[in-house]
Amino acid sequence: MISALYFFIMKKNIVYRLLSQTSKIVWLVVLIVLYLLFYYAFNGMFSFGIGHIKAVSGGYSIPGLKFYYTAHQLHELFDHYGSIGISDYLKLQWIDMFYPIVYSLLLSSLLFLFFNEPKPKPIIYVPFLAAMFDYAENILLHSIAESFPVFNNTLARFAALCTAWKWLLIYLSILFIFYGLGKRIVVRIKK
Repeated sequence: MISALYFFIMKKNIVYRLLSQTSKIVWLVVLIVLYLLFYYAFNGMFSFGIGHIKAVSGGYSIPGLKFYYTAHQLHELFDHYGSIGISDYLKLQWIDMFYPIVYSLLLSSLLFLFFNEPKPKPIIYVPFLAAMFDYAENILLHSIAESFPVFNNTLARFAALCTAWKWLLIYLSILFIFYGLGKRIVVRIKK
């Protein structure tokens, strides 16, 4: 199934065509504005944002912002949330179901600018892989939060791994964006 999906995407160049459009300045501006709107949504637009979760939990943030956590730390986090914090977190997760689309498309579009010639390099697809780990993380954390105080250590460990992989791939994407930008600056300086 995965090979069929890969064949369809690569042979039909769906992602390549999408990125060739979203890497244009107009779409990059739109994606940056959307990214900023999501940032605002997480941090104050709604009464159930990260600030409110921190307030009701004694300063604890959401697990998806950490690079890694143990099952014990996640249990402790949800314990500090209490019923109000968990309710807010579950509402916030609805926003987080759309956020990976925005950031992965933005990062991939920027990578496309620097690594698409003479043919696209595989690095341009890394942010989409990060988004897939983000979705897996969201689904697992939603399940854990919804059933709390019943706690599944196995799901928590998988969620932690998904979180770590998400951040690792995001950082790798950002590193390559800076590398591509630096390379482009050096070429311009030499001209």
